[in-house]
Amino acid sequence: MGRVVKIANSQLPIGKVLCYQDKLRIPTNKQLKFVCFVSGQNLILSAGSRRVADYCGGVSYKFRRCTTQNPVHCPNIRNPNISVRATLFVPYSTTVMGGRPNFSWESDPQADQYSIEVFLGKISLWKQTASTNSLAYPEGVAPLQPSNAYLVTVTAYRGNATISSYNSVLNRISDQKAGLMQAAIGDIDALPIPETEKTLDKDRIYVSQGLVSESIGILKSQLEQDKLNPTLHRVLGDRFMNAGLPKEAQPLFQEAEFLASKEQDMFELAKAKAGLAEIAAIPGILSKPAMPNCQSTETTPKRMGACFPPR
Repeated sequence: MGRVVKIANSQLPIGKVLCYQDKLRIPTNKQLKFVCFVSGQNLILSAGSRRVADYCGGVSYKFRRCTTQNPVHCPNIRNPNISVRATLFVPYSTTVMGGRPNFSWESDPQADQYSIEVFLGKISLWKQTASTNSLAYPEGVAPLQPSNAYLVTVTAYRGNATISSYNSVLNRISDQKAGLMQAAIGDIDALPIPETEKTLDKDRIYVSQGLVSESIGILKSQLEQDKLNPTLHRVLGDRFMNAGLPKEAQPLFQEAEFLASKEQDMFELAKAKAGLAEIAAIPGILSKPAMPNCQSTETTPKRMGACFPPR
């Protein structure tokens, strides 16, 4: 649910994780400051008997696993029906923090050009063309403003003929909420805990607010520094599932399964297997991979029934 980030004569150590069911007794004239992952904000508890659940809220649906069987447990994702890949997949969610997001979309093999147009209501704010399936936010136009709902239209062309056109919605969080989140994240960064723990804390904050792009960004960055951590692989796989991108999630779950098995981490092993089972159950996306007939060698280890190239 949260983590202690500052003590004002409190007896709890900085960096201690607080759980939903925890009960705290704070002596007179003492305080406790902690980050609540559900709200993404710092909270201060004064003297008295306190239950973490009374201040940090209930268990958020956004923390529960997003699955095709339980789509109501998903954060505000691009496409809640992950059996059909979203056309616009960067940003990875309909909620963004910054005003100048980059855009990527699924390429169409028949297209030789694309356009992306942003609307506020019925007013077109800007339109750009691209020869590839990505576009940086144009520098010469105004950024997205908080509390507005923008319509993003991606159109694929072949010559002058329109092949397909798809719409998506983007919302930018308020400056106030962004400021509170950044303050909480700053306190996490200052804690004397491992960088991977900081990253996972920040991921919890971002995803609780539907900011899947920000979660994926920090997880990718930390994974470069901690490549043998099964939790990072698995959580990043979860985030790609949140974004409706099971093909991107599958190799991450496979690597998490291998690493967790090697470390005898039964918790992460079960989570990774659940992710792979979820992908296998998606109709029309991925066929179940054939079990290759390969033998372990010094350069090509045999991982979970499949051959992988050396690291």
